[in-house]
Amino acid sequence: MKKMDDLKVSVGVSEMWDAKSAGIDVARKTLNGIGGKKPDFFLLFSTIHYKNYGGFQEFLNGVNEILPVGTILIGGTITGFISKEGCFVHGACAMAVSYPNMDIVTGIGRNTRRDPKKSANDCANMIKEGLKKSKYQNKFLIDLISGPTIPKVPGFGRVNYVKDKKIGNFMVKKGMDFAAKLGYGIGKEEDVVDELASIMPDFNIIGGSSADDGKFLGDFQFIGNKVFTESIVALGGCIDREVLMEAKTKVPKYRKTVKITETVYGSRIITKINNKPAKEEFFKAMGIFPEQFRDLDAFYYRTSDYFLLTFDEENQHSTGTGAILGDNILLGHKVRGDKMIISCISGNEIKYNFSSLLEKQEHNLSFMFGISSAIVDIFIMGNKVYNIKNVFDKKFKDVPYLVLQPILENGRIVGKKPFARGYSILNSLSF
Repeated sequence: MKKMDDLKVSVGVSEMWDAKSAGIDVARKTLNGIGGKKPDFFLLFSTIHYKNYGGFQEFLNGVNEILPVGTILIGGTITGFISKEGCFVHGACAMAVSYPNMDIVTGIGRNTRRDPKKSANDCANMIKEGLKKSKYQNKFLIDLISGPTIPKVPGFGRVNYVKDKKIGNFMVKKGMDFAAKLGYGIGKEEDVVDELASIMPDFNIIGGSSADDGKFLGDFQFIGNKVFTESIVALGGCIDREVLMEAKTKVPKYRKTVKITETVYGSRIITKINNKPAKEEFFKAMGIFPEQFRDLDAFYYRTSDYFLLTFDEENQHSTGTGAILGDNILLGHKVRGDKMIISCISGNEIKYNFSSLLEKQEHNLSFMFGISSAIVDIFIMGNKVYNIKNVFDKKFKDVPYLVLQPILENGRIVGKKPFARGYSILNSLSF
């Protein structure tokens, strides 16, 4: 627990396997850190495992047995998290915040894949309405948006790698829209965040995409004692302290630029690069040619986490390969312009980026709530993620911190453009 004047912040972790027991454990530990009193808000996250060990309703029932009645809570499933207690890909974590000069409300928007703009509007309007009488001027929003799931198409099953060109073309023309109607496919988080930012221009925004353990089969979101899917949940606040937010990312040294000449599905699927079939030109740009591998598509898909794709020099819009559909490439986020930069990242470079960027941290923080890429921290770094934890421990040794590892990250610093991307080093929020 960190006390600065009357701001109190505590982080708790549980590794118990049973869902309700884990809920009780993480809530008790976190609440004890602020003296057992009712927090002004409670952020709660877990890995997907409790789905099969009692279920998320039992998990929330356990949490709410301990929390004082009426505690404001949002959260959901993430791939992993880091705190002073360790690096976790199984378990539950929470952050409790208590401060008197602050107003807090929650919002929710449903059907984020089918109608992302409406879901953003519904969520934003709930929060704006709830805060309209607040006398505090500094505003922030913490969100969790349902992330990508592998499409489940009748007759094809779950589809994220299609070698056959005819089936791939069918997926591009018909399958993706149909999957979205059924609640599968990419999360369309950038549409949600762009809409949030336009409706709430004076809010600093930090968040990520809810996820499972990397299988992309489903995810869950929480508000209070309720469990949701395919939704955005958010917590909005007004406070009399300065809201401190930073968003850090880094472009790898290896870079190759290609020209995108045709896209479909709202600029999320690349069909042509240099006026030729996208997949072949994409591989050529990386020096990989079809005759080199018996099954090139599968080879790339297994290693695609190491190749990040970005559309500007500052790397504000970066994504990865979501699926290979015949000759077409589905991205995690929209294409932003006709220039795409292909970069390759390594574990050593990731560690260096964390150290160098955190050394430039501008503020002395009272606590740190962070979002860092699960692709970077877990899928690429693996067990070496403890090298990243060591950087956090050194930088934030005197303050509580909790770093979530969602599958994708989003945010907006007031006065700057919103972003939804992968491969963030660290996005952070404090007061």
